[in-house]
Amino acid sequence: MKRLTYIVPLYFTKDSNALSDLLDLYSTYSSSITSNVDFIFIDDCSPLPVLIPSDCNLNIRLYRINEDIRWNQPGARNLGAVFAKTDYILMTDLDHRVSEKTFEYLLKKNFWKNRVYLFRRKDHNGIKVRSHPNTFVISRSTFFGCYGYDEEFCGNYGYDDEFFLKWLLLNGVSVKKYRLEIA
Repeated sequence: MKRLTYIVPLYFTKDSNALSDLLDLYSTYSSSITSNVDFIFIDDCSPLPVLIPSDCNLNIRLYRINEDIRWNQPGARNLGAVFAKTDYILMTDLDHRVSEKTFEYLLKKNFWKNRVYLFRRKDHNGIKVRSHPNTFVISRSTFFGCYGYDEEFCGNYGYDDEFFLKWLLLNGVSVKKYRLEIA
């Protein structure tokens, strides 16, 4: 079984249980998953401290960006990729949940280097919705070969995710959608 790095940017302006709820969920997953997934969280200069519970049994690293740049998700994602130690990275957002079944599949899957893998998605009512462009698996070499996210988008809201996918396609990276779902 190979290893995978899971990368999520964070920004908290008010008290939230979102991170602890996510970590509580992932802590219930089998040890074959928790021992093979590295979790990287990038605190994008939140005004509130981001804390990882001390009793969490996951391989977690938390990094903090010290300059408050509005809508700095592209920068936070790039930084997460820099610190990843595995060949493949799964990038997503804090409000998306990866099922145990999906993690199991990803840890066994042989990925292609020049491909980005997207996921089907369901909303909170279980209804299928459009794939989320900021939730994908990609090799680090492909990610950096295409120079990662364009940080010129930082400071402005939106389109960094759609542009990134279009940029990958323009650079010859193919897209594959999994039948697996992320909620």
